Amino acid sequence: RDQQAGVQVGAQAPNFILQDVDGETHNLREYLQDDKIVVLEWFDPLSPFSRKYHEQNEVMKQTYERFEDKDVVWLAVTTFGIQDQG
Repeated sequence: RDQQAGVQVGAQAPNFILQDVDGETHNLREYLQDDKIVVLEWFDPLSPFSRKYHEQNEVMKQTYERFEDKDVVWLAVTTFGIQDQG
C-alpha cells in the first residue's frame, strides 16, 4: 500500500456526524460551514495521556482560555464505554 492511514496535520478532517451523551447530533461540516473554529479532542478518562493533559498539564485549559472569546465549538470524542458489538 502506498497510502498512509489517517489525516495529515493541518489537513481538513473528514466529516462526521455523532450524537453526544444528551442525544444531540453534531455534524462537523455544519460547524465548518458556519465559519466556527472547531477543536477536536480525543479523550479517554482511563488513558494516562488524556489524564496527563487534564490533571497535570495546563495545555487544554490554556487552549480554551485563548479562544474563549471566539466562536469556537469544542468537541471531545471518546471511545470510553464503547464495546465491540461484532
